[in-house]
Amino acid sequence: MISVNCLAQNYKFNLLTKYKSENGFYKQKIIYSNKNDNSYFLYIYKFKDKNIGEIVDLKNSKHHFFKVIESEGYEKEIHHQFKYENTSNVFYRDLPNTVFDFKVIAKDSLSKTVKLIKYKNKKKKIITSIAELKIKNIPYNLFSLFRFSCLHPYENFTNLSFSENGIVESYKLLDTKNPIFIYLDYYSENIDFEVKVKQ
Repeated sequence: MISVNCLAQNYKFNLLTKYKSENGFYKQKIIYSNKNDNSYFLYIYKFKDKNIGEIVDLKNSKHHFFKVIESEGYEKEIHHQFKYENTSNVFYRDLPNTVFDFKVIAKDSLSKTVKLIKYKNKKKKIITSIAELKIKNIPYNLFSLFRFSCLHPYENFTNLSFSENGIVESYKLLDTKNPIFIYLDYYSENIDFEVKVKQ
């Protein structure tokens, strides 16, 4: 159990994922999240010589920043401790004209294949991109986790959501000029910790 001794907002985490890409905007994204609440995420990244932790709270439009102390435990497991540094307010907005559609093109008991179609505007006459997603069937809807982890610049666009349960295992942008392939490198539900942040 990890905890930061500050008053007010509590963020509970029970899931750890790592997405990787060789040619996407993010080469790697390590995210802690809550499989029962898709309104906040914690990700860890390096800035200069420091490990930074950032909680992005989409519901309350806040970013909380932490210094991350990394240590190696039993069987080379990586452990993180978080030291609170500051909070900033952020205003999120969705693109007013961009429209996304999901079409399930194959399905079985283990997974589904879904096309993600992006249109230029609400008329849905001009397609600007098509991607193919493989989604593994699990009892939780973790598409928002994938969006936050990988879909730049739509990370914080809560109107981009998929209604069915599952976790995205792979994403392929079907563009011959700029093909992008993203895959789920690591997934663990063996996580249980809480971060407390003062308001």
